[in-house]
Amino acid sequence: LPDTYSLRAKRDAAGKLVGIIAATMATDYHTLLNNTMKSNLEALGFTVEICDTETGDAVKAVTCFEGFVQKDAHAIVTASSAATVGDAATAAIKDGTIVVQVTGLDLGAVGAVSVSVDNITIGTAEGTAAGEWAAATYPGAEVGTIILDYPDIADLVARADAIEAGMLAANPKIKVLGRLLGGLPANGATSMEQANTSFGLDLKLVTGINDGGNLGAFEAVWTVSNPIDLE
Repeated sequence: LPDTYSLRAKRDAAGKLVGIIAATMATDYHTLLNNTMKSNLEALGFTVEICDTETGDAVKAVTCFEGFVQKDAHAIVTASSAATVGDAATAAIKDGTIVVQVTGLDLGAVGAVSVSVDNITIGTAEGTAAGEWAAATYPGAEVGTIILDYPDIADLVARADAIEAGMLAANPKIKVLGRLLGGLPANGATSMEQANTSFGLDLKLVTGINDGGNLGAFEAVWTVSNPIDLE
């Protein structure tokens, strides 16, 4: 933070709670992300609590949100969409709670501070790179692929759509065999095993919406019989 904002925050932070609603703490990435946020806020003088929804479960996300409201949190940070916590966020904001939405923008309509990456840009870049890799690795051949997605979060569905469009634009020989559940390492591993059983040697490429699911698939690939190339 710029010095003036940091000084102001330190002056006003004492005794104020910031609640962080974590999509999961099951991956190193998410643990580092949430704990770094917690540490930075604590350095400014805030009291910080993390509520883990474990898998981004909608019911748990609402429970976490309402729990922080009951504790009179000064601010709540969430990755949940308006479809999940919209009503709770609207009420909290009217009562003066600062709501910060990450990886999404739709809560901005009710007064939240929304911070997000451009899912279309990220997805298109990944899909383009994967399509170009497939064209160079299997010139002229059809390349069977799966996309590890996360259908519970609309922004991640949009990212998966962009991955698919980017791959097909870069290499029309891409054949999307299916979309399977990713997002978390365990999901990626299970989907990799299912894909190997369903598609066998037709599967040549795996893409996905985030590191968690992709890393789970990558680790699982060594336990299956088909030596699949992973992008």
